[in-house]
Amino acid sequence: MLGAGRVDEAYERYALTASETATGLARFRAIAKKYPHREPSGILSDLAESSGDTGRYFAAAKDAGFFDLALKFAEKGRTDPRTLSRAARDAAAPANGAKAQPTKVPADALLRRIGGTTLLP
Repeated sequence: MLGAGRVDEAYERYALTASETATGLARFRAIAKKYPHREPSGILSDLAESSGDTGRYFAAAKDAGFFDLALKFAEKGRTDPRTLSRAARDAAAPANGAKAQPTKVPADALLRRIGGTTLLP
């Protein structure tokens, strides 16, 4: 289908089911590479919706810079607590010795829902 120029049809019919990988991040990267004309945030939303576990795509959304989607995925899904704690640590750590800056992925919001359990009030 891709060779015949039916890229949108190929995406709709096969992309979300044919690209199985160990992690949500790897799956997102594979699909985004294969369908570069698709909006990355749309691919992430499609993957999260089709998987039934939005938390699996938290790291992919964060890595791609879609912090609003990352928070949404973490709140709705089951994100690995280690992934959330790394994200919180990275968000709090200043880069290259600079002063800490406010982040788009607030650590307290991530920690509130580690693994679906509320840890903070």
